[in-house]
Amino acid sequence: DVLVKALAAADSDDARMPLLAALSENAEARLGRVDTAIEYQRQRLSISPADHGAMDALTRLYASSERWFDLVEALREHIETLDAVRDRGRLLALRTLLADIAHSHLQDADTAIESLNVVLDLEPDNARALTVLAQLYERSGEWSRCAETLTRALAHAAPGQERADAQRRLGILYLERLDRPEEARAALESAVAESGDAQALDALVRLS
Repeated sequence: DVLVKALAAADSDDARMPLLAALSENAEARLGRVDTAIEYQRQRLSISPADHGAMDALTRLYASSERWFDLVEALREHIETLDAVRDRGRLLALRTLLADIAHSHLQDADTAIESLNVVLDLEPDNARALTVLAQLYERSGEWSRCAETLTRALAHAAPGQERADAQRRLGILYLERLDRPEEARAALESAVAESGDAQALDALVRLS
């Protein structure tokens, strides 16, 4: 009640922003009112559409309540406010997140692919975007495009488990979908050498 009165008395947006943040935190953490917390964060974004803190809090709140469509729409609106030069890293991360959510929770491949292609236009070697794009091609049964995209992702994957995951997926794709056993063997052996990947080892046994 005190915060609401303070908000009503605030005479500038600079004064309102921290009060709305405090109201949102109180509604979520102490009153168990996630929808109210979301509304306060949306008010923050209406005041400052490019505010990173408000968008990050809204992302977490929408995800916790599984409001995936609302989250995708909020991300789209926020992305449009970002400066492609100054906020390049954040822009790429949020577009990849949007694609991941559209793909994983809404089964909206068109939105996911559209968003990822924007990322790859700006940064052709973005490993995260390539990995998600490969998953989309795999889901739609576009095996050759999936293999091509995984190969690109593999070239930029971090050493260790991330690279082993890409090698294993590529090996299994060659083995089960593209009938390219020698390439499958090479990819699976690389996955095992990289991290001792158990699934890759099982696939090698089947291949042998």
